[in-house]
Amino acid sequence: MRLSRQNVEQIVRQARAENTRPDFSNSDLSGVDLSWIDLSWAILDGADIRSSNFKGATLFGISLWTTKLDETTVIEEKWCTVWRVVNEDVTGKDLRAIDLRFADLSGANLCGADLRTAKLELVDFRNTTIDQKTQMDEKWRLVWQIVNQPIDDAEVRGKDVSFANLSEVNFSGKDLFGTNFTGTNLRDANLSKATLSGAFFNSASLIWADLYQADLTRTDLSQANFCRANLEGASLIGADGRKANFSNANLKNASLKWANLEGATFTKAQLEGTDLREANLTGVNVEGVEFEQALLY
Repeated sequence: MRLSRQNVEQIVRQARAENTRPDFSNSDLSGVDLSWIDLSWAILDGADIRSSNFKGATLFGISLWTTKLDETTVIEEKWCTVWRVVNEDVTGKDLRAIDLRFADLSGANLCGADLRTAKLELVDFRNTTIDQKTQMDEKWRLVWQIVNQPIDDAEVRGKDVSFANLSEVNFSGKDLFGTNFTGTNLRDANLSKATLSGAFFNSASLIWADLYQADLTRTDLSQANFCRANLEGASLIGADGRKANFSNANLKNASLKWANLEGATFTKAQLEGTDLREANLTGVNVEGVEFEQALLY
């Protein structure tokens, strides 16, 4: 289907509103000026983007399976590299030090590839294939295991999985005390009833995550994004939530007692039965919030 820039912008807006990925699979985008559009996490599988202009476009997390591109496509070289990793045979290839940050490698065959020192922050490793000959730093091998295999609590507890893409993972009921999730993508992850006390979630994305009755006692949540997350019944006692975003989050019956929430955003958050006693609420944004049923004193 032939799409114009206006069509693309409309599809992106609708996808953002519905919390889905903009899907342009098998679309004809050839020759379209897509400069400066936010296409992050868009699906371009099978799309024709020859002669298209992506100058200045945000392309984090785009899927490029069987996408048609060539030398006429105006796109950052990094994404051409990602396209080659996904679509060409990289078995046994030397991929050291290449920049794959934010790449969607899901489904790629990485058997025998050398990924040591490669930049793999926020890479989507779901359904990728590796083997004993695949060389990668231990941190990223652990991330690969988390998203592709059943894994025991002890293998993750206290480990560094910062700036990893762990979206949609199931950590329900896991003991992850002291684990470093700094900057990690945990969008739509299931962390219900998980033990997360002493963990680090600063600058992490937990949009739409399920943290029902999770233990976040004395956890670093500074600048984390909990937009639309479910924190009902969770314990955030003594947590560091400075500049965290709780917009539209469900905090019913959660305890934020003694938490440092300076500069946090609670726009349209649900606070029925929420315990905010002794919490630091300096400079919080509470637009659209009703405190009548929250515990403040």
